[in-house]
Amino acid sequence: MASKDGDLAVAHHFEDLMKHYNNEDFDKALKSANAILKETPSDPKALHCKAVCLVQLGKFADALDALKNVELKADTRLLKVYALYRLGRYADILKELPAGAELTLELKEVRAQALYKLEKYEECRELYKELLKKQRDDLDAERQSNLMAVLTQLQLLAPSATGNKFTPSAAETYELVFNSAALDLARGDLAEAEKKFRRAQVLFQEYAEEEQLSPAKIKAEMITIKTQLVGVLLRRQRQQPTQQPDTSKLPAAFNMDALEANFLNQSAKLKKKAKKEADALSPKSVPTGKAGAGDAAKKKAKKRKPRLPKNYDPNVKPDPERWLPKIERSNFKKKKDKRGNASINKGTQGSTAQAEVQAPPTPKSQHSGAAAANAGPAGPRQGKPQAATKKQAKKRPKK
Repeated sequence: MASKDGDLAVAHHFEDLMKHYNNEDFDKALKSANAILKETPSDPKALHCKAVCLVQLGKFADALDALKNVELKADTRLLKVYALYRLGRYADILKELPAGAELTLELKEVRAQALYKLEKYEECRELYKELLKKQRDDLDAERQSNLMAVLTQLQLLAPSATGNKFTPSAAETYELVFNSAALDLARGDLAEAEKKFRRAQVLFQEYAEEEQLSPAKIKAEMITIKTQLVGVLLRRQRQQPTQQPDTSKLPAAFNMDALEANFLNQSAKLKKKAKKEADALSPKSVPTGKAGAGDAAKKKAKKRKPRLPKNYDPNVKPDPERWLPKIERSNFKKKKDKRGNASINKGTQGSTAQAEVQAPPTPKSQHSGAAAANAGPAGPRQGKPQAATKKQAKKRPKK
C-alpha cells in the first residue's frame, strides 16, 4: 500500500515537473525534481531533469554534481559539456570529447568552441571545415562565421600567410559580415574591410530593432564596430603620409576634432578663468582684433552703469545714516507741536504701543545699492503719508 502511494506521489510530481518546465518556471520545476528524488534518489530521469533546470537557472556547478551518478548518453553528455563550457573548463571538455571519438554533431560543435578558446586554431579550423562539408542547416551561417574567426587568428599569428581565405556562402548576417571584415583587416585588405564594417553596422542596427535589444547592448556592440572601423580608417591614412588626414569619414562617435576638443577642454577653461581675473583687475580692456574680441565687447556692453543721485559728489563721503528713517538719524530735530497736548489721547487705544513694537527693518550690511532699490517701505513708515493725505482732504472744502 505504501509503495502504491509512493508511486502515485512520484507520478504526480512528474506531472508538476513537466507543467512547470513547459511554463519555463524552472524554480518550481526544480522543486518537483527534488521531491521525486526524495522518494527515489537514483531516478535517472529525475536527475536529468534536475540538471536541466539547474543549467536553465545558471547553476552550472550544481548541474555537474547532479550528473555524477547519471549514465552519460548523448543528451546527458551534451548537458555536461555545456555546463563545463559555461564554467570555462575547456580542457575538461577535450577530455570528455577526445579526438577520434564518435561524436554527434552537437558535441563536435562544443569541441570546436573549446579548441578555439584554448587557441588550438589549426585543429579548430579542420573541425569546422569538416562540419561545413557534412552538415547543411540553419546553423551554417554561424559555423562559417566561427571559421572566419579562426582564420583571422591564424592570419594574425602568421601575417605573411596567404592560405587563410574563405568566401561565405550562407545568407548575410551581422556576425558573418563582421568576422569577414575582421579577416580582411588581418589580411591587409583595408578597403574591403572598411566596406564590410560599414555594412555590418547597418545589419546590426536592423537586427537590434528586430530583436528589441536593450540600449546597453546596442551601445556596447556599436562601440565595438566603430572601434574597428576607426582602426581601418587610421591605417588607410597612414598609408598616405603626404596628404592631410581626412577626419570627415570617421564615425561621429570617434570624430578626431571632437576628441581633440575634449582633450584641450580643461586647459581652455583655465585660460578663460585667468582672462576673467585679468579683466577684473584692469580698469579698461583694450580690443585686440582677434577672434573672440567681439564676444568680449558684447559682454562688456551688457553691463549697466550704476545709477547715482543728481547731486552726487565722489569726493564727499556718503552719510552712513542715509538708509535710516529721518526720525532715527542723529541730526534729526523734532518739530514742536503748535497744537499743544490736544492730540495726546487721540487715536485708537494701544496705537502708541504698536508704533513702539514695529521697528523699521534693519538695512543689510554694506548697504548695497541693489538691496536699497529692492527694499520697499515697511512698518511705521507707511503711517505718516496716510495721515498727511487726510489733512489735505479736510482743507479742501474751506477754499
